[in-house]
Amino acid sequence: MEITAKTILPFQFYTYKQPFTGSCQGMRYRIVRQEEQPKKAETEAAEGTEAKPVPYFLASVWKEPYAYEHTPPEEIENKRFSFDEEGYQQVLVWLNEKKGEYE
Repeated sequence: MEITAKTILPFQFYTYKQPFTGSCQGMRYRIVRQEEQPKKAETEAAEGTEAKPVPYFLASVWKEPYAYEHTPPEEIENKRFSFDEEGYQQVLVWLNEKKGEYE
């Protein structure tokens, strides 16, 4: 079974910063948009302007059966992706690669 864009909801869903969770062949996964504040050195060039947070996808995978909140952090593998259409496609590729490890 392939994880597809229909499986994980469209890109626009993640602009609302809500996590999406699912499972496939023994693997649970979670995708969420998060933000990181730029480092001070990166913002000094634009003095007088407020630094905007940089969004990114955080995708997580772990072995079933437990929910994300009930799985020890050391048993969860996380990976960051850019928050754009390319990053969204990379999340799909990564999830499909990882599911083979849980079958």
